[in-house]
Amino acid sequence: MTAARSRGNVTTRSLVAYILLAHALAWLVSLPLWLGPGLRQPVLVAVVGAIMMFTPTAATLLVLRRGERRPWRELARTVGLGVGRSPGRLFAWLGLVAAAVYVVVLGATLTSTLLGQFDLDPGFSGMAELLRQQGAAPQGIPLGLMAALLLGAALLNGAINTIPALGEEIGWRGFLFPELQARFGTGAALVATGIIWGLWHAPLILLGYNYPLHPVLGLLAFCVVCTLLTGILAWVRQRSGSVWPAAYGHGLFNALFGTALLVFQRAGAEVDALHGTVLGWSGWPVPVILVAALLIAGAYTPLSPNRASSAGASRSPRLDATARRQPTARSAYDRRGSAPLE
Repeated sequence: MTAARSRGNVTTRSLVAYILLAHALAWLVSLPLWLGPGLRQPVLVAVVGAIMMFTPTAATLLVLRRGERRPWRELARTVGLGVGRSPGRLFAWLGLVAAAVYVVVLGATLTSTLLGQFDLDPGFSGMAELLRQQGAAPQGIPLGLMAALLLGAALLNGAINTIPALGEEIGWRGFLFPELQARFGTGAALVATGIIWGLWHAPLILLGYNYPLHPVLGLLAFCVVCTLLTGILAWVRQRSGSVWPAAYGHGLFNALFGTALLVFQRAGAEVDALHGTVLGWSGWPVPVILVAALLIAGAYTPLSPNRASSAGASRSPRLDATARRQPTARSAYDRRGSAPLE
């Protein structure tokens, strides 16, 4: 007897198993840090962090392949590995998510400054000092132009970050968010995905990562940050029909956050992440407004299945019409009683 799917695309048991597996694998990967030097060896932290980013994908594969017995093509369609409606529209969504990430990160820098939680220097003294320390001080290039070049280079760095970010996005926005949305609605799915994603970072944050002064409160704050970012990444995943814009947006956020600190922070100044930048409360007004606007606009409606490609392969109108005229021609998986993909 097959367990009820409760309006989702997998059983509730599989969904719970995914959440537990993703977190358990993250803790397993992080054990060398907890049993060893903590965050004192940056290379080890980077290696552990990179491997950890693929644990949501590993959990998704275990659940969908071993638990749900999904064929690879069905699995790829479930998590949105295709290009959506067309390659051209996919690139448009990549541009939209890039614009949204710049608005969020730069807007957070501004509000943190206005609320007294970030020491912004329009003269770029922090960037100039760091470049001097590294022996890379620009010769004849205005600091303003250098700042613009660095901020623009985040677009390329975001593209480089897309592959490790995809390791997370296949799980969080490719699989988890659509399942929660189908069961509980958009608002609850955004909050639940954000909290689950935020808590998944616990193995690193509780060691002092991102919030060295407040690891426990920092974990709670990061759940808020992850909820707000889910509001951006789930939007582009659902409306594009593809997980790739979410992966690029995630990678770009990681790149741009560090770049903004480098460019705008005053030389010698320190920032408490619990209070300043997009990681702290003073940086949240802009993303809150943006996500609220998307919710009010109903911007999280999934791209209808017949308008999204299956893992990059499109079907012709003639084949679609034939399929509609033959409703009894169903796959082996459909005969087992699956709900159609959203």
